Amino acid sequence: MSATFSIFLIAFVIALSSWTALAYYWIYPWLRSKPKMDALTILVVPQMFRYIGLALLVPGLVGPLIAKSIATQIAGLDALTSILAVISFVVLSRRSKFALSLVWLMNLVGLGDLLTSVIRASIVDISPQLYAGWYVVTLSMPALLVMHVLSFIILIKKSASIEVL
Repeated sequence: MSATFSIFLIAFVIALSSWTALAYYWIYPWLRSKPKMDALTILVVPQMFRYIGLALLVPGLVGPLIAKSIATQIAGLDALTSILAVISFVVLSRRSKFALSLVWLMNLVGLGDLLTSVIRASIVDISPQLYAGWYVVTLSMPALLVMHVLSFIILIKKSASIEVL
């Protein structure tokens, strides 16, 4: 394991721990006071900005040695998740009967993307090639993971209001 990857891993774990603590002590208790559709609408908003993953395809923003297959996969699935999140936001806001199904789809695609990206990027160790993208991965990716978990918790709840975790 390279020193760069070790630092990257430490930063990622600290960010994931921080976002998890925020979610447990502040975000989830606040969301519990909201109707289910409103809570999901709030959680969909951060996913709408996943288009930033497209930056992996811009020369100079990441290193030239980053595997094109990994960059393309991450960028494409991030863009897809972003589009699904925007559509989810609209249908949730309109209280469409398809809203929950679409949020399920967006969460499955988005979480699947994050998990496969973490696994593939770790195996190949793209951390030295991330350049400025380092901050996107170590700051926003943990937050997005936590928002997906919160969304799944809320989606699984049977009632229209959210009960205790």
